[in-house]
Amino acid sequence: MKKYVFYQILILGFVIINSTFAQKLEYGPEIGLNIVPISKNEVDGLVTKLGFNGGGFIAYPVNDWLSIKFAIKATTCSKSYIKTDTSSISDMILQAIVSSGIDTSATSQFQDYIDLSVTKNTKSNTNFTYLSIPIAADFNLHEKFSFSLGGYFSLLLNAKTKNEITQDIPVLQAFSPALSANPLVKQIISGIYPGVFEPSNSESSGLGEFNTIDAGLVVSLRYKMENNFSISANFTKGFVNYYKTLPNMYEVNSGKHNYLTLSVGYSFGNVYTSKVKKRYDIPQE
Repeated sequence: MKKYVFYQILILGFVIINSTFAQKLEYGPEIGLNIVPISKNEVDGLVTKLGFNGGGFIAYPVNDWLSIKFAIKATTCSKSYIKTDTSSISDMILQAIVSSGIDTSATSQFQDYIDLSVTKNTKSNTNFTYLSIPIAADFNLHEKFSFSLGGYFSLLLNAKTKNEITQDIPVLQAFSPALSANPLVKQIISGIYPGVFEPSNSESSGLGEFNTIDAGLVVSLRYKMENNFSISANFTKGFVNYYKTLPNMYEVNSGKHNYLTLSVGYSFGNVYTSKVKKRYDIPQE
């Protein structure tokens, strides 16, 4: 429903522009891909994921070298993290093993040497959908190139999170065959330690733990083609943590959106031709 309203507003805006300001403004659709760094580790290095970026823009020419550019876009991006926690197995688990009838006499004399540690690994990935409004100053560097610098304001529309939990408990591995044959004990242990026998997956959707407002800096370089198409490369740097309370595994800046966007646009209006003629045409005698 929100996406439908967004596109209706976009179409209405284009109709109004076309009927009143077509001779003055440059405007049109723009669509592209976000290249989002979602995680970084020693094994895989920098891991990226693609997101969608699309909407429409309006550019008002202040003079022959400067325009003010305004856009409304729907954009998606992702963030992931891997968290490892360590603890010790609880007395409840040991009691459940004993009460199940499993023979622990062989290991009782080695209790001081038994590894009672619990290693919990959590993999989490969140997909965000924003309505973004960037505003920038667009400088014409050349007949075909322009450079933009500005800021953006975004409203979070949706956030979907997927979690996978696995737990490694060495002391349980010694009794794994017997525990697998005892469904009740296995169920109790799985309830206390999800993911110990097989990965535990969960999904959630909602805005509760995330900031609904984002803002930051946008830098762009655009190449203009003769057929009114253009190719742009944008870098977006967020200033707001997307978590309301930043998890302690994050560094200072890693809770913010930073990504590269590659996009293709099409321009209506006569801004291209008017700027080119003003700056680059040779007067005829």
